[in-house]
Amino acid sequence: MAKIVKSEGVTDWASYYSASRLTWIVAALILALSVWTLYPSIKYYSMTEEQRDLMRTSDVQNEELLSLRKKKLSLGLDLQGGLRLVLELDKEKLKEQGRDPSKLGDELEKQLEVMRNRIDALGLMEPVIQKAGSDRIIVELPGVSEKERTTNVITKPAFLEFKLVAKPEEIQALIEEVDNLIKQSRKTVTETAKKDSSAKTDTTSKALNKAIEKDQKTDKLEYTLGDLLARQTEVDVSDTAKVSKLLSLQGVDKIFEKRQLVWHWGQTTTSEGGRRFRNLLILEAKRDANNKVIPLMEGGQIAGASIGRDRIGSYAVDFELTTSGSKQFGDITGRNIGRQLAIVLDGIVQSAPSVQSRITRRGQITGSFSYDEARDLAIVLRAGQLTVPMKIDSEEFVGPTLGKDAIRGGITAGIIGFVLVFIFMFWYYKVPGLIAMGCLIFNILITLMALAGFHATLTLPGIAGIILTIGMAVDANVIIFERMYEEKATNTGGKRSAFRSARYGFENAFQVIFDSNITTLIAALILYKFGTGPIRGFAITMGIGILASFFTAVYMSRATFAQLHSWGKEIAVE
Repeated sequence: MAKIVKSEGVTDWASYYSASRLTWIVAALILALSVWTLYPSIKYYSMTEEQRDLMRTSDVQNEELLSLRKKKLSLGLDLQGGLRLVLELDKEKLKEQGRDPSKLGDELEKQLEVMRNRIDALGLMEPVIQKAGSDRIIVELPGVSEKERTTNVITKPAFLEFKLVAKPEEIQALIEEVDNLIKQSRKTVTETAKKDSSAKTDTTSKALNKAIEKDQKTDKLEYTLGDLLARQTEVDVSDTAKVSKLLSLQGVDKIFEKRQLVWHWGQTTTSEGGRRFRNLLILEAKRDANNKVIPLMEGGQIAGASIGRDRIGSYAVDFELTTSGSKQFGDITGRNIGRQLAIVLDGIVQSAPSVQSRITRRGQITGSFSYDEARDLAIVLRAGQLTVPMKIDSEEFVGPTLGKDAIRGGITAGIIGFVLVFIFMFWYYKVPGLIAMGCLIFNILITLMALAGFHATLTLPGIAGIILTIGMAVDANVIIFERMYEEKATNTGGKRSAFRSARYGFENAFQVIFDSNITTLIAALILYKFGTGPIRGFAITMGIGILASFFTAVYMSRATFAQLHSWGKEIAVE
């Protein structure tokens, strides 16, 4: 228990009172700094979404809103909602490309930079993009509400190629050869062949025979490529799966290789007579010694891209080429005036305009783009292509409603914890307990100030860290008060004065509090170093809270005792 008694031995407290002046100066500076750093957060989060939307309509107020967003206390995706992706190297695709996953060098670092550029272009606040191990990338985007669109922008390879559309006579000859081979192979499969008939069939036909025989058992392959083409290169949307299956048959692909051609689906569809059609484009494709297709030019030569309009006013993407790209593109278009040049993005033909004249510096990608699609395509082209194939290992999407519930639950837990600690401290220690709780409020203020000032992100585990430091801060005060009681009762039969007991209590408790805080701080640093995401949020708030609790419990509470003594009052713990 505690009581206020008359002060004595003021001179013994002279040095403590002198030190307390510095403590109060530091506390006053911290208080002023807290108000300055937390004001943007208080103002921003006190506004409704309607008020923010209204501010965006005014240039001046929009600048103020952007300033508040930059300075406010950032909330993690578990509090305000958002998207968390864990991307992993697609080792199977790497092997298909003939690349060794263990010999990528700094390509994953370049991948990180491309993703950062794309996310920055989306205008998202407080994104977290970090490498995890040697084959993973973690992306956390608080505040995201459009999951599919954002995921597409981040993970889209954006591999842009330019290829010439094959001449009509080349396409017709290809279709006839493919159809003849399919008909001949089907005849071989369905007829009762002699035992030595297979010996007279070439290797390509053997492979195709087996593929067709297998397919006949499951899907009754009774069509040719010509049967499925409405007009030379148009396919009914309902037949696209059949065409893709047919063109992927072993044997058919050999025909494409021999003729140095490839096929791609077009992005757009057309409607006629109640039916929808999709273009099947046959493109020229020279190959290298490893049978890899070599495009005329790749998108790595693009210097910039922006939203534009085509001739009929639809959204398009205007692009600008680098100096070397301009020369290369000028040579390509100059040699192929009158030909169709296909613009292929991630294996899909976006458009195939006819070359009217030599083009050098600028070009345009047209298609049935919405505004958002054109904007996103411009973003990925500007940021650059992802050279390493990635796949989504895991994804977590937290809606804004769940985030608000998490905030409400965290704040409720904090208030309940604070009230329970307050009741206990006041019941057991009386006035010293009130001093401890005052210091605890200051402790929480310092923690929030530090988070806002260093632009750290507050997460749900971070709130748990703050609640944990509440208990740790009070624990330090309990140690001090118990030492004060022990000092008062030791060696003098309980006659040691209250102010001397307080002085020795602080001095003897210092080392214990210092050691316990240091060990906990080391644990927080280890969690921050090796943890990711929510674990780091917990480590940050706990580390800041430990430092704040040490200052408030040891120095501020001692300064309070000294200040009361200077006023002729002192607190005795009994």
